[in-house]
Amino acid sequence: MRDSQRMALKRSDRVRINVGGTPFITSSTTIANAGADSMLCSLLNENWEPATRDPQRHEQDEIFIDRDPALFAVLLDLLRTGELRTPHGIPHGTLVREAVFYGIDRHVKAASWGSPLDGNRVRCRASVRGRATTDAVAIRASPGGGCGVAHGPMIHVYDWSLEELPPVTLDFMSVNDFGFLPRNPLRMVVCAADRGDIGGLGCVNAATGKLIQRMKLELDDSSRSFMALACASSDCEVFASSRMRGVGIWDQESGRNVGFVTSGEGGGGSKLQWLPSSNLLLVASMFPHSDHCFLTLLDRRQRTKAWEWSDCEMRSQPLIMDAVAIQNRNMICVVDQSDELGFIDTRMGGGGGGGSGAAFAPACWSHMFQRIKRSEMEEHLYSKLRINASDPSSENLQLFSTREEAVLVHSCSAVALSSAASASCSLLPATARLSVSGGGGGGGSGGIADIDVGGDRLFVLHSDENLFDVWESPPLLSSSSSKILL
Repeated sequence: MRDSQRMALKRSDRVRINVGGTPFITSSTTIANAGADSMLCSLLNENWEPATRDPQRHEQDEIFIDRDPALFAVLLDLLRTGELRTPHGIPHGTLVREAVFYGIDRHVKAASWGSPLDGNRVRCRASVRGRATTDAVAIRASPGGGCGVAHGPMIHVYDWSLEELPPVTLDFMSVNDFGFLPRNPLRMVVCAADRGDIGGLGCVNAATGKLIQRMKLELDDSSRSFMALACASSDCEVFASSRMRGVGIWDQESGRNVGFVTSGEGGGGSKLQWLPSSNLLLVASMFPHSDHCFLTLLDRRQRTKAWEWSDCEMRSQPLIMDAVAIQNRNMICVVDQSDELGFIDTRMGGGGGGGSGAAFAPACWSHMFQRIKRSEMEEHLYSKLRINASDPSSENLQLFSTREEAVLVHSCSAVALSSAASASCSLLPATARLSVSGGGGGGGSGGIADIDVGGDRLFVLHSDENLFDVWESPPLLSSSSSKILL
């Protein structure tokens, strides 16, 4: 707190506030709990006070705020006790908007949902039904706890209170992938392509849905179609994959393209994942974009491959549908068309800078389920993989995988790879099974189309009914704490 605010607090500990005609008397200590950068705390700053106010009569002065007194009473109680008690009849979104006005929205967020995501201790916070006329195809989590849902040329955006914001609309283009910038979650990067595979890459304002800037690219039109993207949190960079050119790198602020890196035989990759602890980029080319699986770890500073893997020379290798890197375990988890999990040790073989000329290490399969043969024409929602990577160095990382109408939670510390010769690993049991049939907490059916993890939340997108569920871990309350009403 600044010196001027401390001086104001010393003059009197009693503060009189009139909100919408209702008087409130509180202490300057309680107001100071709002934080030095809040609107409420600025009321005690002598530099902010109107010139008509007599400094000698500060204790008798009444500060008038033309807002809803019922909402202010809830927020004032939050500053006093640290607990959020919302009376029935007050929508959570309405309270959040009022908290934003006073500059204490982070207090509401911490009180109503403040625990790190633990897949073994989650509950369905809400089921949100969209308004699109077509089924959603992808969901992406925001670092701040919100999300976006892609429907063809549109992205429906929700803030952390799950209030819908103005949508992002791309004229005559389909959204291939999008993501929120880690350092500025109010911005999204979107890659798209139209029917002629001529698209682009742009940065939009997540709060307004308006285009901020187009990512600059001096290439012919055949190279402007991007399939996937990832955002680096350390160096403010954006990566996007192009089937023709490989992986492109852009500066988040200027939108300038700083070059392309060839990722190998699999093209630009259908999925990208930034690995902050190693400063590497996972580039995965898988079905249906490729008949074989190609995995590459790119060193974007050296513009070289640090490691690569392919199943081209392996006999009876199942068709791989998704992949995710587990940083602190030096492995990549893959899932096949039978929803079976496999693990690849990135310390073995794989060519590139980590062992050029060595044979590719086979995947070690966990054999959790009996393999099911499915034809390519059979309608099936293949498994999706996500890692809870809020702290990539943590020993308690959790892996989330989907199977039919459930999300399985696995402890990454339970994975123990054996030798490459045996090509097996210890059984990876699910430590929790989240049933989302019927919406988990009142949702849809038809299986799971996509999942994502971010902002200490798990987002589950259903394959139909334009519905997604939000799962989170409730705050850990001590025995002496009062119940938080949500």
